[in-house]
Amino acid sequence: MRIMRGDPRVWDVQDAAVVIGMLDGVHRGHQALIEHLKTEGEGLIPTVLTFEPHPRVILSPGNPPPRLSSLSRKAELLKEHGIEVLAIADFTEEFSRLTPEEFCSTFLVTGLDARLVAVADQFRFGVDGSGTVADLKAWGAAMGFDVSPISPAMDGAQKISSTAIREAVAAGDMLTAARQLGRPFRLTGTVIEGRRMGRDIGFPTANLELDEDLAIPRHGVYRAEALLGPARYPAAVNVGVRPTMDGDGAETVEAHLLDFEDDCYGRELSLDFIERIRDEQRFDSVDSLRAQIKHDVEQVRQG
Repeated sequence: MRIMRGDPRVWDVQDAAVVIGMLDGVHRGHQALIEHLKTEGEGLIPTVLTFEPHPRVILSPGNPPPRLSSLSRKAELLKEHGIEVLAIADFTEEFSRLTPEEFCSTFLVTGLDARLVAVADQFRFGVDGSGTVADLKAWGAAMGFDVSPISPAMDGAQKISSTAIREAVAAGDMLTAARQLGRPFRLTGTVIEGRRMGRDIGFPTANLELDEDLAIPRHGVYRAEALLGPARYPAAVNVGVRPTMDGDGAETVEAHLLDFEDDCYGRELSLDFIERIRDEQRFDSVDSLRAQIKHDVEQVRQG
C-alpha cells in the first residue's frame, strides 16, 4: 500500500476511488463503506483520504477523543481490507479553514484525481463542517467525480460508530466493542521493565508502554489473547493502578501470558481484549491477591 502525506500537488495518483474520513478503528461501518467503494469503483484505485491528527485536537484543544487505533494500525487494517493508497492530510488550523470547494479542488482533484468518492450519508466537510453530501455531489459534477453515499451500519438499534466503540471500551464492554469493530479491541505497545512485583508473587507480567492518546479499557481484569511475534498466548490482563501493591497511582496495562517463560523486554506486544472478568480491587494481603490471580488465570485458561 502506498502511503502519502504532505503537499497533495505531488501525490501523483490517477483514477482514484476515495473514502474520506478519520476511520478510527476501521470498524464494521468503515468496512462496509470500503466494500461499497470497491464495488462501485471497480477498475479504480481504492484509496482512503484521512486526517492527522484527529480534527478535534485542533478544533477542541484539550478534549480530543482517545484513539481506537494508531496511524500504523489503521494503515495495516486498511491494507487488509483492500485499500491500495492511504493519503494523509495534515489537519492544521489552515486546513480547517478550507472551503468545501477548496477541499475538493486541492485534495480530491489535484491530489488524488478522484473519479468516485464514497462517504457516509451524514458526511460534512470544509470550514465549520459547512459542506454537505449534496454540496459534495454538486462540486463532483463540476470537477469530474461521482459521489456515492451509504447509510450507516447498525448494531441492532445502535448506529456503529467510533464514538460508540470508545464508550464500550471505556465501560469495559469488550463484547460490544468487538461486535462493532468486527474483531477484538487491540492495544499494542512495547514491553518495558516494571517493578517485578508480579514475578515476586509467582505471576510475572509484561508491562506495556502505550501511546498516550489511545483508548484504554475500564480498570479491571480481562481475558485476552497476547500476540508476541508470530506466537499467540492466552493472557490475564490487569488495567489499573495495582492498589494492593501500593503502586504510585499511575495507570498500567500489564499482562500475564499463560505458558510463556521467556524475557520479552523491548519487544512489541499486542493484546486482543476478549472479555472483562472482574473489577480491580484492593486485597487485605499479598496471599489473598495471589489466590485471586490464580483464579483469574484459571478462568482465562478455561476460556
